[in-house]
Amino acid sequence: MKKVLLALPLVIAACTAPEQTSVTDAFNVNYLDTSVAPCEDFFQHTAGGWIDENPIPETETRWGRFNELIETNKHRLKTILEEVSAGSYEKGTDEQLIGDLFASAMDSLARNEAGLTPVIPYLEEDTKVTSLEELFTLMGNNKFNGIGAPLSMYVSTDAKNSSAHALYVGQSGIGLPDRDYYLREDSASLVLQQQYRDHIAKVSALVGKDWDVDAIYNLEKAMAQAMKSRVEMRNSVARYNPMTLEEWQALAPNMPITAYVAAVGVHSDTLINSAPEYFSRFNEACAKSGLETWKQYYQWHVADAAASTLNDEFETLNFEFYSKILRGIPKMNPRWKRAQGAVGSLGDQLGHLYADRYFPEESKAQASADLARAEAVKAHETIGTTRAIAEANRRAELAKLSAQSEAANAALRASIAAESEKSTAKDKAAAIRELADAEKAAQIAKSEANRAHIEAENARSDNLIAMELEKSRLNAMPKIITEM
Repeated sequence: MKKVLLALPLVIAACTAPEQTSVTDAFNVNYLDTSVAPCEDFFQHTAGGWIDENPIPETETRWGRFNELIETNKHRLKTILEEVSAGSYEKGTDEQLIGDLFASAMDSLARNEAGLTPVIPYLEEDTKVTSLEELFTLMGNNKFNGIGAPLSMYVSTDAKNSSAHALYVGQSGIGLPDRDYYLREDSASLVLQQQYRDHIAKVSALVGKDWDVDAIYNLEKAMAQAMKSRVEMRNSVARYNPMTLEEWQALAPNMPITAYVAAVGVHSDTLINSAPEYFSRFNEACAKSGLETWKQYYQWHVADAAASTLNDEFETLNFEFYSKILRGIPKMNPRWKRAQGAVGSLGDQLGHLYADRYFPEESKAQASADLARAEAVKAHETIGTTRAIAEANRRAELAKLSAQSEAANAALRASIAAESEKSTAKDKAAAIRELADAEKAAQIAKSEANRAHIEAENARSDNLIAMELEKSRLNAMPKIITEM
């Protein structure tokens, strides 16, 4: 009976023992390409296996582990969007706004039936324009409708005062990704330039216009020739040029900058101009281009801005050039992904729904606890290391002072003994020995000081290593987002 009773606690313990939590490998060794030596091609060695198992999808230009996370999020958002677009919600709520917008983007039948009707009013707005100033006013009115203009304007944190916002202005207005697309003269670039002109011509025919494609292209090329290069734009100092609106306008008297700014409705005593050279260089070309060319340029950018929101024919035409030719993407994303992109204007509202679904309060509490624990560990290690460093520095300074004192005393005693007229030869010899002993003691003290300094550096190094190890440990912890 005693044996049974003694074994009972073991049985209970076995039955109530906590389940073993699953451990996720920090790195899957199957992703290695062991056929390649790491010293020859480290990237291929570490990622070759994963690359072989994960070819780039036809709808993408690149693919990596972060793209997998993005794809997971897209499917989660798809679930939310489909639910809110099928439901009925009070007007003005996040669900109603997002649901209606997504449903509209998904309704290909309605979009195809509408055809170009939504964009026609914008294409006809310039019929009554009689001057470049009036056209720039029209551009300013439609800035927040996504229609491009030959200048950019946005508000961001002041690069030299993080507690304030500033109005930034700069170069813009071209339809190709960068100015160099217009300036290169190699055979491939010349082919691409012609393909771009062909695309403009196809859009012109689709919207029922008769644009002078070469005139539109040449106007954009003049903008490109005036623009600063990408390399020049990387110079943050050269990009920071504070000035008034009047000073900005003075750079390009032929460009109605003031009219554009007034139409946008922005008021600022000072603005930051990232490319003043662009405006002064483009000033002459701005005046040489006739009003009709400017109006056709504006119509082209109206149609281009609306392409992804119109019928299938227009959307496909836009994809054929900007995605297939320019970016090498052979296949268009499914409609639900394209519609998901259209919901980006309600990103904050969608973010609220996402957080409620995939980051509940218990997950937030767990994340806060993990962060607090990590901060406590770091604080504990920092305090301990700081004390060790302080002690090592203290001993180093004491050893240094002791060495200096011993050397000074020895020198003084030797000087007195050597210069004393009453000193005997024996006394002089003793003084010399004492000086030698003092120098030896000074050397020992100096060594002690060096050793103390080395200990201090080792303590600092140990602190850095401990912090890196803790960081690695936290990074290896299963992420909350992967557990949902």
